[in-house]
Amino acid sequence: MFYNFKKNKKAFTLVELIVVIAIIAILGAVVGVTVSSFVDKARVSAAESPLDDLKKYWDTGITDNLTLSALVASIFGESERANFSCSSDAWGTKVSKLGTINIFYHDDASGDYYGKLAVTSGTPGEVSSSKTAPTNPVKYK
Repeated sequence: MFYNFKKNKKAFTLVELIVVIAIIAILGAVVGVTVSSFVDKARVSAAESPLDDLKKYWDTGITDNLTLSALVASIFGESERANFSCSSDAWGTKVSKLGTINIFYHDDASGDYYGKLAVTSGTPGEVSSSKTAPTNPVKYK
């Protein structure tokens, strides 16, 4: 008349369920942290990529007779121009005659990030990004 619990076991114990839930929670936390870093990197890339393209085209040397406005329009077209701004009113200046300016890029894909291309004496420098909005930028004309 002994009842054998081992033979008729048809359910998980509470301890087994807690262990499985803990493992799933740990894996979820690891995946969440990894995914959030990829999202941040994608936003930085979205802010810097157009300025990298601008710098590459600028470095070809074909741009000497173009104004900054014409250069941006020739590379990106009219649809992207609203996303560009500049630290001074240099849009009508020839690229080779530019002094020290910063060109900024920002759109919805880049989230909180602003791309920045520093130009000194008409030569583009390094592209960087920041979460700080530029002060008093002059929009593309």
